[in-house]
Amino acid sequence: MIHHTALFLALLSAGASLRAQRLTPDLTQELGLRLVVEAEDFAHTKPAPPKGARGRNYAWASGRAALVRFPLSEETAWKLPEVEAGPHELWLRYTSRRVCPLTWSLDGAEWATTECPPTAGLSGRDSWAWHRLGTATFNGKEITLRVQGAPMRPDCFLLRRPADGPPVWPPASVPTELTAEDVDKLAALPARSTPPWLESAAAIELPPWIEDTRVALHTRLSVAWTDKPLFTAAEARASELGAPAITRFAKSHGGDCFWPSSTGSVADWVAAIPEDEPDPIEAMAARARSHDLGFVAYLRHGEDGPLARAHPEWVCRDLEGRPIEFAGHARLCFHSPYGDVIAQRIHELADRGVQGIYLDETHQPLDGCWCDWTQRAFTEETGLPMPTSRLKKDPLYRRFLGFSEDALARELWRWRAAVRAEHPAFVFLVSTGLQPNLMGPRPTLRLGLASDVIKTEFDLGTRPNPLPFLESHPELDPVDAGTLLALGWVQSRDGAFGRPAHVWIHALKSRERWQAATAAVVASGCLANLDQSEATMASSDHLAPAFQLGKAMGAALARSRPWRTVAIHLPERARNATVGSRERGWSLNMGPATAAFAALLAKGYPTSVLSDDLLAAGHLDGIDLLFIPNPGGLEPKQRAALLPFLKRGGVVIRQDPAKLLEACAERPWPYHLDLPPEAQAHHFIGEDGAHLIALSNDPEWINKSARGAPPRVTEAKLFLQTPVSSVTFVGAAGSTTANLEGSSEVALPPFQHGLVIRIQLDGQGR
Repeated sequence: MIHHTALFLALLSAGASLRAQRLTPDLTQELGLRLVVEAEDFAHTKPAPPKGARGRNYAWASGRAALVRFPLSEETAWKLPEVEAGPHELWLRYTSRRVCPLTWSLDGAEWATTECPPTAGLSGRDSWAWHRLGTATFNGKEITLRVQGAPMRPDCFLLRRPADGPPVWPPASVPTELTAEDVDKLAALPARSTPPWLESAAAIELPPWIEDTRVALHTRLSVAWTDKPLFTAAEARASELGAPAITRFAKSHGGDCFWPSSTGSVADWVAAIPEDEPDPIEAMAARARSHDLGFVAYLRHGEDGPLARAHPEWVCRDLEGRPIEFAGHARLCFHSPYGDVIAQRIHELADRGVQGIYLDETHQPLDGCWCDWTQRAFTEETGLPMPTSRLKKDPLYRRFLGFSEDALARELWRWRAAVRAEHPAFVFLVSTGLQPNLMGPRPTLRLGLASDVIKTEFDLGTRPNPLPFLESHPELDPVDAGTLLALGWVQSRDGAFGRPAHVWIHALKSRERWQAATAAVVASGCLANLDQSEATMASSDHLAPAFQLGKAMGAALARSRPWRTVAIHLPERARNATVGSRERGWSLNMGPATAAFAALLAKGYPTSVLSDDLLAAGHLDGIDLLFIPNPGGLEPKQRAALLPFLKRGGVVIRQDPAKLLEACAERPWPYHLDLPPEAQAHHFIGEDGAHLIALSNDPEWINKSARGAPPRVTEAKLFLQTPVSSVTFVGAAGSTTANLEGSSEVALPPFQHGLVIRIQLDGQGR
């Protein structure tokens, strides 16, 4: 929809339509804007969403949304309302990584092409840029703007008189002005609260359908599938493929529950089911049990259209008072009574036989919520006013972001504790949104503490940063994509005390890519969650080998946890406190941490990540060698935790990854590996004390469509440096036992995608 710039700043009531509004003279004079056309409010696009362009939420976009998938569009069109006659300039606000030619036409005129320069990023405050496309003369009638798809992210178009000059939006912002008393309060507050439930989170145990298998099938099966056979045949199909668990929708984006919930709108097709018949969720749970499947309900918990319309005061608001949306649906604030609604819905699902809940996305707005409920909660907890800016250099805003994430983790734990009191085996799978994200500032690994299993995505370690950031800064140490992938999985895993993260994998193009991705994720100690499109599930036999390999490797790793003898502190809070350039923040914090991880991975040493919270709480058991990337950024509690660690003989290496490698080389190891450089090794300790090494073969190639699979690993070796009683190999071909007579050198069986080595040291129980 087209609207005037007053909508940038006006407080919109929840559910109100975005209608055209005239600017007041003051705003016109202040902003110098005339008519804004939001890119996400197009008249039509070819192909239509979801294959073509569609809107997505971005905190610093003009309407809090911009177009994604725009390069896939042949043509997108917008209707411009009647504009006063005369010449106007057409401006575009956008982001792009590179110079981008944009081809456009007004009302059937000849196509024109304008070169749009690259911007400073893809989505942050400073990433968006204005560029003048050209000038046209209008006759006061409604016209059509047509634009061909291009590799950019359009935010909005602007029509203005040539004499108005270049547009400036958003207006310049300054940090929050605080009283002397508030400055003292802020200085006295710790950077983050300490979760009182931390020790309970450390003791979480997982059910066998997660712990012993490490692979699952993911689908949605939304309302559009309710009248199709697959809706009731999905569990049988999952079983045919060899999946040990299935995830599927229990509530849509719009708000309709797939069961007769007591808390809000119920879908018409659910309400029509006779009372003496099982509701759809009960039926799904019964079918899953009959096929011995774990059943996870995908609950869209952040949005609820009917409740947003009934309770506009529950809707999240941004700093300008605008409702915050995701995928076109208003987000509801968990500080409001909506948090109790979600807790009740989770109870109802557990009562119906659901074994776990899948809470996706970022849960709450990453840049913060300024609704009345949040404002009261923040002030009650801190004694401080709400920030009046969203600037990284604003110390009050940074503290507010810390509060927001702490409060979210606290609420997630509250839901979990309540349902586990009645259903002790119920599992919370909680998305960390953009985590892993080395560039920050939100979210951090704090959310992993509040969940049984972290949900992440296969390639989040490489996008949206740091690969583009590092490629644009050759003076910084480069990191290959395969290393970043592994670091992403490992930090997600270790953010939840080493429990396997739920890694979502989708849209792979071949049977061997599915196998390779599954092997790489399981080898890292995580769970491969394979997403199969509903439209092709009936013909998805190519997934069966991936499930088979994942279950074989997962069974070999069952109940194991990472060998934490070497750990790397991931200084997320120190990074977030770094005010200034991203280059400096990277060089001080994540650069050394990433380089240390890369060095350990390349040499085949054990790798483990230690989060800010676990370091502050002194969770250093099992660690002998600890790498601290930024000693100057440690918090008082973190420094204090190092004292008993050093007293018991622990070694701290500061800042220099080369010194970490030297320290590793000087330590005695029970074995070491000789692998090709592309292969990755991850080390674990089994429940019985056995050492487990999980191998994968060059995961970097999986998402590179033009690159074929790497060659099989055929000449890898294991060198034993201490007496062992047995060495066993588990892979796609099954299990084999090595002949250890007369040699400390053991040849590994050839493997294409993954292999697990089980080493029973002498004196260990079996």
